[in-house]
Amino acid sequence: MRVAFFILAWKHLHMLLPRRKQEADAAREARGRPAELFIPDLKLRLREQLREVMRFLHYSVRTEESYWLWIRRFILFQNKRHPQEMGSAEVHAFLTDLATHHGVAVATQNQALNALVFLYGQVLHQPLAQLANSLDISGRLGCQWF
Repeated sequence: MRVAFFILAWKHLHMLLPRRKQEADAAREARGRPAELFIPDLKLRLREQLREVMRFLHYSVRTEESYWLWIRRFILFQNKRHPQEMGSAEVHAFLTDLATHHGVAVATQNQALNALVFLYGQVLHQPLAQLANSLDISGRLGCQWF
């Protein structure tokens, strides 16, 4: 009997947690502060800035490693330019190159896209608006990926 009560209480608690987090985020936004805004130490290298933000947002270490590999590959593709100097055109060129010259799967392209969107949105605070608008329903960017 006690076990059944504990299981029901646990399920009920898990149903309430997302709602409470949403309410807390809405309250923060009402006070003028974004819900999950973390500005990393600008004195650190990009890798450490990414690590700070991902640890603050409780991402797994494996996700952190995977995102860093895609970000590093993007930087090397663009001849070691810093991502702050680049924008959605360079991201689009990188993702198109992945599809056309390297023949990666759609899921792999989506992982690379998510890593770069996270970098620009959460770490550099420069959202990729044009890139998000050019996505179609299948998750690919335009017809250049075929």
